Amino acid sequence: MVNSNEYDKLQGLINTYQGQIAILEDEIDVNLQFKYFKVSESVKKDLDKEAWLSLKHHLTDVTYGIENKRILLNRLASVGGVDAFRTLEAYMKNPDAELREWSILAYQESRLLLESELLEEAPLFISTGLGGKGQSLRYFIAVTTNDRLPFNEVQQHIVESEFAYGLKAEGGELEEALFNQYTVAITCLIPFRIHLQNCIDVIVQKCNELGNFVNESYVVTNVKKMTFEEIESALTNYEQKEVENDNE
Repeated sequence: MVNSNEYDKLQGLINTYQGQIAILEDEIDVNLQFKYFKVSESVKKDLDKEAWLSLKHHLTDVTYGIENKRILLNRLASVGGVDAFRTLEAYMKNPDAELREWSILAYQESRLLLESELLEEAPLFISTGLGGKGQSLRYFIAVTTNDRLPFNEVQQHIVESEFAYGLKAEGGELEEALFNQYTVAITCLIPFRIHLQNCIDVIVQKCNELGNFVNESYVVTNVKKMTFEEIESALTNYEQKEVENDNE
């Protein structure tokens, strides 16, 4: 169950882009990211760079309101230059608790703007809810047994071992595998130039060579880590759609 349209668009963009690619490494809720970039777009209008730089000391002022600091972070991220970048870098290391994720986004925006000025080329910035590491994106994958019977110990070992080996062979990394009855929730890193679906399909195939117990349909997302209840709901919805399509 891969959202192939969105993934193919991203893969096509990455494969055709010849410049530098930057990844947001932190796990930040996509709704907060949307809010940040919406505010960021609005503050760029009639931006008085010197005026906002003169207010940078307010970031460490405990009497300066959180919402005021939120806007100030967006303004400073849009200013450009080393001064604004270093200010945001310092604040990000010791932010107000409410603005931790906001400060990370401001720092990243400022860094990319500075790199664009120095390199005379804007890097391609990729941000997802689960973030990434280096040249890899983080994904959440949910795999189930064929018969909806719980994974036994041998099957758990096979799945964990095959995912660890298969991901490593592609330059990726298995970060976590949590089993719950007939479902395993996997968090992993996969290089963004690797074809995601082919990578996972091959690993599932390798698991099934040792017992044919893994369902070839799976859930994969880079938006957030799903609960087992959310996984079950996604699986149920998918199966219902499959039945409806077969009956048409």
